[in-house]
Amino acid sequence: MNFKRIKSIGCFFVLLLFLIPATFGCENQTAVKADPPVTLIWWQIGPQPADFNKVSAKINEYLEEKINVHLDLRYCDINGYTSKLSRIIQSGEYYDMAFTSSWANPFITNSNAGAYRDLKDLLPEYGRSLTGTIPDQLWRTVTIDSHIYGVPVYKDSVFAPYFVFNKNELDKLGLKAQDFNTLEKLEPALAAYKKAHPKSYPLEFLADEGYHGFFDEFDMLLGNDLPIGVQLTDGKATVVNPFETDIIQKKWDTLHRYYQMGYINPDCTTLQKRPDIVFCYGAHGYPYADVTCWSDHYPAVGVPRYDSYFTTGSVTSAINAVSVLSRHPEKCIQVLDLIDSDVYLRNLLAYGIEGENYEQTSKTSVRMLNYRWNPMTFSQGTYFNLYTVDPAPRNLWTALKRQNDSSKFSPILGFSFDSRPVESQVAMVKSEFASYKPDVLSGARSRKEVYNQMIASLKAKGLDDILAEAQKQVDQWKAGTAKETK
Repeated sequence: MNFKRIKSIGCFFVLLLFLIPATFGCENQTAVKADPPVTLIWWQIGPQPADFNKVSAKINEYLEEKINVHLDLRYCDINGYTSKLSRIIQSGEYYDMAFTSSWANPFITNSNAGAYRDLKDLLPEYGRSLTGTIPDQLWRTVTIDSHIYGVPVYKDSVFAPYFVFNKNELDKLGLKAQDFNTLEKLEPALAAYKKAHPKSYPLEFLADEGYHGFFDEFDMLLGNDLPIGVQLTDGKATVVNPFETDIIQKKWDTLHRYYQMGYINPDCTTLQKRPDIVFCYGAHGYPYADVTCWSDHYPAVGVPRYDSYFTTGSVTSAINAVSVLSRHPEKCIQVLDLIDSDVYLRNLLAYGIEGENYEQTSKTSVRMLNYRWNPMTFSQGTYFNLYTVDPAPRNLWTALKRQNDSSKFSPILGFSFDSRPVESQVAMVKSEFASYKPDVLSGARSRKEVYNQMIASLKAKGLDDILAEAQKQVDQWKAGTAKETK
């Protein structure tokens, strides 16, 4: 079974969502073409598709008819995208729009540097579909000092941790995935697998990751490379070192016990690539990700291991921003608005030309004929009006929309930590923590053995300064948010 098309849509940071009916709110009118079309340069992450000339011509033909716009779509591979856009921004090279995020072409950094235009005055007139379909809370994640610097891509926009099991092995052992939805409950499954495969390890951890769910319960302000976050259930938004909480200490103890019992690979502190076939691993996902994303080498089955939350990091995993240099910012918003409201355009951008790149198998599903048009669909616009791609379940988008609708909100949704006031401390603590991270996050060393030493060394490098600065910023942000909502 070939999942390449589906994976390009949903698997990369584990991404996908709900289908809006074809008649939904497309308020953009056919343009009066007295003037020549406006050409917008739009930087997209990922390699240029093979059918670029043919499909982009079709896109521009439609956009010219609708809003008198042509797109000059430009692409750069994932690995080089951040450095490429950094050079463009720093040199002042002209462009109109660009994909930006928490992980590539960093949104906060560029916004603070003045690279993106404030969209607050444009959205009410040119972005009515965007503001009507993207939840209000999500706009908070792209708002800095009351300025809106980007348009979130509304898709699988939540932090949703899963365990992913090898279904073949579960079936052989007579086990059901839903019985093992926490780290503690996982033990009977690990024991059963180890008994059946004494020389194998049911958990295969990588050196740079360890246990994938180590900080599930926290909104980590600087990622997993620095222990500083806010517990997702803490309405007071207290910034803490998660290692000093009972939750993480118990998790660490459990992992070390699993390590001692032979459930975790002994090379967990050095392993760089996980084997293709494993019994269980952690991932962030969405309903049916086991079908559309995780079943590469064997049938997989996923089970949520923690409540799903909207966090600043999860929402800002995909954003489109308008360059402060753009001469046509209103046209940029019109394009993004049309993508999120026009079913034909959205699917043309995602799948190419019907009859050449794909064929319809139902009113809401397609089968790919080839992969000559295979862009990073998560970077373009919402998944709410995409067709599903066979063999994905026809109710995929409905299920994903339901997950979004039922998800909770981080107490610091919309907050982004500005680490510049403690830049040197962050660098030193991050470097110090890196020396402990492989042993700690995998459970290879016990808490009793290393905890006191690690905490003392992190504090000596300035961890308390970072915590204090983060708490000050969170408190200021909360006060500002309270004023805006009055």
